[in-house]
Amino acid sequence: MNTITLAPAVLIVLPAAFLPSCGAPPPAIKAESSVPILKAIGKNQGQIEMVLANGTHEGWSFQGYGAVLPLYSQEVRDDGGWKPGMLGWCGTGLGEHVLEPGSSISFFVTPAAQETRIIVTLTASDGSQRVVRSPSISAH
Repeated sequence: MNTITLAPAVLIVLPAAFLPSCGAPPPAIKAESSVPILKAIGKNQGQIEMVLANGTHEGWSFQGYGAVLPLYSQEVRDDGGWKPGMLGWCGTGLGEHVLEPGSSISFFVTPAAQETRIIVTLTASDGSQRVVRSPSISAH
């Protein structure tokens, strides 16, 4: 009889908050708006959880790294008003995805140290584009 000895193993369990979109999906929403909305819904260890919700009657496409991580940019506020902030993305792995009517996605962003707004550009089925900005977010 052969005996197999296995080395000790360490199992690391991470809470769902550390894994993008591994928790419960954001709730579906009713079609009430003419454009999707983008807002912060929580903070976790320096990151902000955002939700992009499509309350319209049409699908909106976006560029992203998978269907749950849209390409986004930031604006930061200083004494002179809102200014472009960091983008921090490259094009490798970028693809087009659709946010269907009544659906939403959540994703995490690392905000700038100042007051920040997150920006996502969406494209309607007719090809028109809409820039969607979140309300102001404090990184603190």
